[in-house]
Amino acid sequence: MTPSLAGWLKGLVDRHYQLNNWISKERPASFWLTGFLNPQGFLTSMKQEVTRLKKGWSLDEVDYYSEVKKDVIGGDDGRIEGKTLTAPNEGVFVHGLFMEGAAWNKVE
Repeated sequence: MTPSLAGWLKGLVDRHYQLNNWISKERPASFWLTGFLNPQGFLTSMKQEVTRLKKGWSLDEVDYYSEVKKDVIGGDDGRIEGKTLTAPNEGVFVHGLFMEGAAWNKVE
């Protein structure tokens, strides 16, 4: 599906917002993964960063580990203002992912 021009422009503005804040202010506590043009490249660079922190680790041996948090970042623009998040010691938090054909059991 091709997005409308308005949807494409909104995505462009939101991506610029995330990247500009990262460059001009500080590293965000959570990254809007769907806002990257190459999310796989971002995840690979995150693996490289963790590998460099751990002496003796090989990039090929580092695996992704996902843990779903209960915090919800509303909206699909990726903005996290007003949220108090502490970045993890290793790796990154990401948000903006969608699930189709299933649902979370919010109680558990």
